[in-house]
Amino acid sequence: MSTTGADSGAVLDAVLDLVAVVDARMVVTWVNPAVDTLLRRPASDLLGRSALEAVHEPDRIDAADRLQALFSGSSTVPVSLRLVRGDGSLVWVEVFGGPLGEGPQRQVVLTVRDVGWRRRAELAALRDIGRLDLLVDLARHLLGARPGRVGEIVVSALADLGRTIDADLVTVHEVDPSADQLVARSRWVGPRASHRGGRVATGETVAVGTVPTWVGAVGEGHAPVVLADGHAALEEIGSVEAVVPAVAASVGLRVDDRLVGMLTVAWSTARDVDADLRSWLGRAASVLGVALERDHDRVRLAEREAFFRDLFEDNSAVMYLIDPATLVIEAANAAAAQFYGYPRAELAGMPLHALTTLDADALRRRVDAIRETGQVIIDERQRLASGELRDVEIRSTRVRVANRALDLAIVTDVTERLRAEAELHRLADTDDLTGALSRRRFLALASEEIVRSARHRRDLSLLMLDLDHFKRVNDTHGHATGDRVLRAFAVACGEVLRTTDRFARLGGEEFAVLLPETDAEGAVQLAERLRGATAELRVETAGPPVQLTVSVGVACWKPDDTLDGLLRRADQRLYRAKAAGRDRVVAD
Repeated sequence: MSTTGADSGAVLDAVLDLVAVVDARMVVTWVNPAVDTLLRRPASDLLGRSALEAVHEPDRIDAADRLQALFSGSSTVPVSLRLVRGDGSLVWVEVFGGPLGEGPQRQVVLTVRDVGWRRRAELAALRDIGRLDLLVDLARHLLGARPGRVGEIVVSALADLGRTIDADLVTVHEVDPSADQLVARSRWVGPRASHRGGRVATGETVAVGTVPTWVGAVGEGHAPVVLADGHAALEEIGSVEAVVPAVAASVGLRVDDRLVGMLTVAWSTARDVDADLRSWLGRAASVLGVALERDHDRVRLAEREAFFRDLFEDNSAVMYLIDPATLVIEAANAAAAQFYGYPRAELAGMPLHALTTLDADALRRRVDAIRETGQVIIDERQRLASGELRDVEIRSTRVRVANRALDLAIVTDVTERLRAEAELHRLADTDDLTGALSRRRFLALASEEIVRSARHRRDLSLLMLDLDHFKRVNDTHGHATGDRVLRAFAVACGEVLRTTDRFARLGGEEFAVLLPETDAEGAVQLAERLRGATAELRVETAGPPVQLTVSVGVACWKPDDTLDGLLRRADQRLYRAKAAGRDRVVAD
């Protein structure tokens, strides 16, 4: 019914994913060469040792529970966990598997797939969304702040900012040009730095002449300046702050191109301040710069709108303002015009439903429902000017602009992310070689069909198929030809099966077909058609073509049947077909 362990191992040696065999003691008995690439350690480090030793300790309990479930014969969904590489680093993987053999000799075959790239992408996306949310919340609070409350908001914002980027110090100094000094306006010191001494009180002044390098570094440009590797400004910062920084980033707070203050973020240990972080600090500085002016009553209505416009206009995120009463777009930023493919002037005044797949009435009902539930993130499909459809996530918040209450929508294109997730699901559900369902997906669908058959008392049949003398094909023509034979067999079966039938590769040359709404007679007829189609197959080689036959076992579902029972009976019929001379169908 299957190739020998050595032959299976030869096939699995070519698999890119790490494949391991674990016995009932949870000891690794075999592993393919992919272990070198994924875990950066030789197979000898794993063979004969507990499979749990390579699992990151916090994930071991879950891993042990899943292994026990597999040994008991239960189906289990893939589990995400962390493995420890040979160099001590961690890698996120997805593990799924199935039983191998029966009785006390049963083992488990595990397939381990590297999904670290997906975890890193998810974390990066969450980081970017979190940073953007912080700025939007700060802008919203500042726009609605009563006179005198801006200072409180800024203090709170510095704490959020520091925790978001894991800093040790975040401080805002106001420039007092008349006295040629800096005034410590707001300050946050992280817990790691609290042992370095008392915090400098807000309101304390520093003469510009005592910190000329620090002030000079931010006095000319608009972008954050990174101070590191013994920069003289680091010593000046350490002389007036509770934290002695190893790396700092300072940016000027400007209003109408006037330097009104300085935002400084510092770390007590070495840190790479990348371009994304510098850009984000620059945006935070533009918000805080206006905040300082507002608190001194130097910002009037026009300046407040200019602050919001700067955040709105220059943001790389897609944004537009909506009149909540009419659902008409009042304004859109340049990023929105580029994303949707409309001129900004055309977007302004456009009904919102023109960007969606909904008509005006359906959109109004959906908006009302969202407001009732207080939904924060809205999943939607939108239409570009070209007619292309894109999946987006929308975050909406109420803002006041020119004394009008409008909805600010921030749009994130998630089309590629959803496609990548769908492809990951497809790969997990599909056998890479033949395109048939994977064993894991087949077992899940079979369980659902059994429940459906029991509820509605409908027929259900199962075929187990095994290519005859497949080992001979591999031994004579090589594994590449063996792979072509398996693919050709899968194609031939697909031409015979109905769209409702479920065709899967269980492993090696063993396949299964689930036949909903099919009784014993219909199952045998279909099995004979599959046997005939297989007999007609010819796979060309350098010599004579490969000809195939297949043995088929047929089992029909009975009331109160379990999936294991149905699989076992079909497998027994398959064994009888093999024992009777192969190339035949044996049914209940």
